Amino acid sequence: MTGRKTKLSCARAAALSLASEQRRRSARLRDLMRTSPVLEKLSPEDRALASRLALGCVQTRGALDAAISSHLSRKGHLEPKVKDALALSAFELLFMKTPAAVAVSQGVELVRSQSPKAAGLANAVLHRILEEDVPACHEAQTKLADAPEAATAEDLACATGQPVWFCERIASSLGMPQAILAFSSLADPAPVYVAANLGVTDASALERKLTEAGLAPEAQGLPGAFELRHPQKLFASGLVGAVSAVPADLSAQEVALISAPHPGESMLEIGQGRGTKTLLLLSAQKMLAEREGVKADKARYVALDSEEFKTKLAQERLAKGGWDGYVSCITFDGTKLGEERNLPQELSGTFDAVFVDAPCSGTGTLRRHPEISWLLEPSAVDAESAEGLPQLQLALLAAAAAKVAPHGRLVYATCSVLREEDEDIVSRFLSCEAGAGFAVEDVRKAPALVLWPEAQDALPVTDEGFFRSSPLLGGPDGHFCCVLRRK
Repeated sequence: MTGRKTKLSCARAAALSLASEQRRRSARLRDLMRTSPVLEKLSPEDRALASRLALGCVQTRGALDAAISSHLSRKGHLEPKVKDALALSAFELLFMKTPAAVAVSQGVELVRSQSPKAAGLANAVLHRILEEDVPACHEAQTKLADAPEAATAEDLACATGQPVWFCERIASSLGMPQAILAFSSLADPAPVYVAANLGVTDASALERKLTEAGLAPEAQGLPGAFELRHPQKLFASGLVGAVSAVPADLSAQEVALISAPHPGESMLEIGQGRGTKTLLLLSAQKMLAEREGVKADKARYVALDSEEFKTKLAQERLAKGGWDGYVSCITFDGTKLGEERNLPQELSGTFDAVFVDAPCSGTGTLRRHPEISWLLEPSAVDAESAEGLPQLQLALLAAAAAKVAPHGRLVYATCSVLREEDEDIVSRFLSCEAGAGFAVEDVRKAPALVLWPEAQDALPVTDEGFFRSSPLLGGPDGHFCCVLRRK
């Protein structure tokens, strides 16, 4: 029995609209949420609930679909919109503290809003999930809380709605206690950080403008870095469009500070993307010049990306951000840097510093990109797979080594927390011919960190001297960075 019809909450209706749009467009949910007129119409409380439901549904979609399918008497095809509605309600039952009666009744109404004839089916499926799946999920969650040292990857997957293989890889890289903490942060929004672009502003001026825009900036341990306590109006403020504020995770800003060369040194950036790291690196280099009391003259700086549209976007952004003429942005495949005959003129010779911002799984950014875990295939992070990311990462690092000047620095960075993409790549590189002339250098010896010892206080540095951050509750994303010095 479906029971008496109840009123569907506007927050759940908005969450369904977002989740369905994300599925139809295969888009990033965070991008949709940023410009969603549906969310704008809601009260702050309803907006928070709608966001939590939509993000949670996308984060755990594979587990939700499996649970729903297991309780269908006939393994027929469900209309996508009905499946979306059921998935949202299943998420609420399994992973939120909503009273079961409310979650079920709202779930039935959510399905009814899409297909009235499916309301009875929804009621039956949701009750089976409540009776059979919820106890197992809650048991796993209790185990993680009470006995994390005894937890398995299966427990972690059941408690969080993530793929088992994914949980195995994360736990293997971080350790189970740290993996549990990392997954516990998925339910909460990632902090929003910005950096001052010194091409058009300074830290004090940016802080004032952020305050005037009602964004409530809080200065961080890094120069020019701010966390926004009220970030909802960041893009509407015009500060991002004017390129005075650069949205960038705090860990990404720390990586840029580690990677920035001395003023006057030449720089090659591989994997420029849309130019965010370029802006951070240029600003860090300018801060270094000011701190050392030297003139921040233009130095040779070449940035490349394999996709032409990203190169053009980066050029436009740099010009708008006050760095026109500072960087040569080119479209080029970084894995071919060792092929001297085919190199563009801009890439001739060597560089004092080479920064490889490697393509990766993005596993350190799950809060921002909840689609990752169920879209990522195990083969993508398999070190033995010819088509996997580790092979590409190693190829990029090996090719980049050819462009490092004697005694120069080679910096390797990812936004992954998987050892297969981080420490293992460094180890494999140092063991191959291209890496024979390099040695690991502690990231704390970076020029900027020597001048800003206060920035080292909270820097997550491993025993090997690598930078490694984890996406823990309330903190920045997971990033990895290693400095290799040519002997």
